[in-house]
Amino acid sequence: MPHSPDSVLVRFIRNRPLVSFFILTYLFTWSIWIPISLLLGDANLANAGFLAAWGTYGPALMAMFISAILNREKGEKKTKIWILALILVWALAVAVRVTLPDSVKLSDATHTVVLSSLAAGVVFAGAFSSNRGIKDLLSSLVRPRGGVLIHVLALVLVPGVFLGLYMGQRMLGQEAQFRLAGANPLFAAYLWFGLVAMKVFHNNMLGEEVGWRGFALPRLQNLYSPLTASLILGVIWAVWHYPLWRMEGLSFQELLLFSVLVIPLSIIHTWFWNRSGGSIWVVGLLHATCNVRFALLPQSLAVQLTTLCLIALVLVLADRMWRRM
Repeated sequence: MPHSPDSVLVRFIRNRPLVSFFILTYLFTWSIWIPISLLLGDANLANAGFLAAWGTYGPALMAMFISAILNREKGEKKTKIWILALILVWALAVAVRVTLPDSVKLSDATHTVVLSSLAAGVVFAGAFSSNRGIKDLLSSLVRPRGGVLIHVLALVLVPGVFLGLYMGQRMLGQEAQFRLAGANPLFAAYLWFGLVAMKVFHNNMLGEEVGWRGFALPRLQNLYSPLTASLILGVIWAVWHYPLWRMEGLSFQELLLFSVLVIPLSIIHTWFWNRSGGSIWVVGLLHATCNVRFALLPQSLAVQLTTLCLIALVLVLADRMWRRM
């Protein structure tokens, strides 16, 4: 029986997968975030509920959708494993959220936590999909790449540099802030790693990195050098955040400054992606620790930008990232 002709959308996706990914990711996420921002007003992220959280999964969900179209090959069905993976990761995502102190939760509403955590389960379970395209996209979630060292480095590099900067400022008698200073060491470790786990399962890894680095970056690097690919992706990644940042209360000037801040972060993520052999876990841990550092080790935007640019510069020079791979 002959196959029905592909729709215009499917043909466009197959011909321009990278452009399609960026367009659909923006459409999916912004169609959630912009109405929420307009209805609730700015600086109302805590009241946005699970819909705002689902918006952060736009890159992952659209990457899975496009991957399924690009490679329609069907493998062995593992329905029971798929369901088990969904339930386990769903439950884990709920657990890491509800066990955190009330002061760091985005919402205490049970339905919000449960429904937003469902997205994490859906994405992770895709690694056991019968569709070859989705399975290949998510393969590094269940078959980790890179050694232990690169995973540890992803966890400690950026927060370690900023912690050293904080200690240096304190030694020189300068004003510096570390929100865990003076806390019980066990509680500080629990809070730090609990927040990292929440970021991994609630948006940074299973929401964003599956799409930005897992899908888009390899295709950009097929066309450009790692450095150029990082700059392009950094701009797209930054602008995608705008409605969310507005809901968090950032001014227009702060939006622009944060956009510049994302560029060196994009370069750092690219370096870790390439050095790990394409591990979603590694870039997910890096993304999560960077965001937790922003919250617990705050610095002025000028200091943050200078520090991140220096880290990025060292990595660019070390791997000659201006050269095509």
